[in-house]
Amino acid sequence: MCGGLGERLLLSAWAWRLLFVVLTVLSGGWAALVYVLWWWLLPLNMPGRRGSAFLGTLLALAAAALVAGGYLTRDQWTAPNGADLYTPLMALLTAVVFLYRQVAQRAGAMIVIALVLVGVALATVLAAQGALPRGTDDLMARSAGGVLVFIGLALILRDRVPLGAMFAAIITVALVGGLASVAYSARLTQQRSENVIEARFPIAESVTLLQMNLTALDTDVRVVAAGDDERSARLRFVGSLASEITQDYDEADLIATLTLTETRGEGIPPLRDIGRGTLTVEVPRSLGVAIAFRGANGNVTFDMAQANLERLDLDLENGSAVVTFPTYQPLSPSVAVRPGELIVRSGTLTLVAPPPIGGQFLISKATNQRPIFDDLIYALEDNLNEWLLTARQFESSPARIRYILTVPNAPVRLDTSAARN
Repeated sequence: MCGGLGERLLLSAWAWRLLFVVLTVLSGGWAALVYVLWWWLLPLNMPGRRGSAFLGTLLALAAAALVAGGYLTRDQWTAPNGADLYTPLMALLTAVVFLYRQVAQRAGAMIVIALVLVGVALATVLAAQGALPRGTDDLMARSAGGVLVFIGLALILRDRVPLGAMFAAIITVALVGGLASVAYSARLTQQRSENVIEARFPIAESVTLLQMNLTALDTDVRVVAAGDDERSARLRFVGSLASEITQDYDEADLIATLTLTETRGEGIPPLRDIGRGTLTVEVPRSLGVAIAFRGANGNVTFDMAQANLERLDLDLENGSAVVTFPTYQPLSPSVAVRPGELIVRSGTLTLVAPPPIGGQFLISKATNQRPIFDDLIYALEDNLNEWLLTARQFESSPARIRYILTVPNAPVRLDTSAARN
């Protein structure tokens, strides 16, 4: 390229080479980018000739002006978040010029490679401006090796296999997607401890019922009665930085409502910030408690043996649930009209209800398997479309509870052994 310049312009080829070396050192390497762009854009024959060669010359001069002007004013090329924009924009310029060269030469497979490089460079510019969803930059950085894999495969296959670049793209996407899926899945199984959230909610003496609404994601949840008589609810969350626990507490007349929701920000969280968590909630013993729980993936334990449990509605997508009922007769009239509902869509459900608790559980045949229970304490009424599992001493029990059960993939286990020990 310097030889061609030496033939057409005043300076000799070696003078041009020396000039590029000096400018490259003084500019921290950016002048070398001008050399590459001119190498791709300037025609091998006379620069300035009308036609495609003339267009290449104009593009070469414009590219050099962008690189040089941007370098001199690079302190002003910053995104609102303070990120450097000059470097990713120069990467985009290089990719666009490379694409132009391949299109002009009708290079086939190289055009596909150039399109991929333009896409990567454009995504880098958007990431620097903060225009991409959260975590996308982390995903791009971890997938950078996939671009090299794609280029290598495309170069190997381009002259050997029809549509070789397309096959290389499919193989690379499958490889990167598979590795990303394995990495995220493995990380989701790891218990994290970087994020610790604790809170306490004092409850007024006038309150007689605590309504608690819990929503969890990839978190193991444990709800227990407090070990003291203090009228307050407490929570402790230990998990990943990707999770937050939003909290809302309100008192109206005789009812207090506590809502705890595990949330994540928009977009894909960085791999380093994801993982499993544990949420422990303590409820007071001295007032009634009604709980509505929704969980995505985790093991949940409701140890209500020492609590005044009025109602429990549970909906767990995946995991195991263990519910221990107290010897407590719910006082709310609505419990008899609308029993609580326990749903585990994929996983197991174990109920601990030792006498003197009298339980009555409605189980649909269409969505459940036959339950496992002690037939000395419970009797199973086999109706047309449902089973009704009822304690033999239900009518005389001091605490009678009613629930609707839905566990499609495993039989419900009713544990009554605690009273027999």
